[in-house]
Amino acid sequence: MLHYCFITFSPAPVISAIMAGIPESVFRISEALKQNGLEKIRFDDPSAHSEFIALRNALDTGKPRNLFEACKSAFSMYDTLLTLITSFKESIIPPTSQTECLRAAGDIMSCWSCVKKFPVENRNMFIYFIGFVTELMKRNSSANS
Repeated sequence: MLHYCFITFSPAPVISAIMAGIPESVFRISEALKQNGLEKIRFDDPSAHSEFIALRNALDTGKPRNLFEACKSAFSMYDTLLTLITSFKESIIPPTSQTECLRAAGDIMSCWSCVKKFPVENRNMFIYFIGFVTELMKRNSSANS
């Protein structure tokens, strides 16, 4: 039987996300963007390295709690989220499933059949990230182009 951990984008305790396998830093950045910045992301803005460093420090120290106090640019925060996700030691999509997942592209049933085979933490992270991207596309018209 397949069990999914349902994680919503409503303000939820960080501990719930961590227990589901969502890294705290990913959760904090995505929540900050969802609450204050998805509409503000401008994909043609430059990403500032100084804001990346400030955001990384805020994530490491927990201060400031409001990540937009450390990083003023929604795009820099989004770019940091992507950098973080691509820097994981393990890919969200396990290497053993990547070919199957690519073949399944375009067929939702085949895609979910592939995702079901992921380890639970990978599956939860994948679902969480897809939820984030879906929300981004709904709320930011430039994300669709």
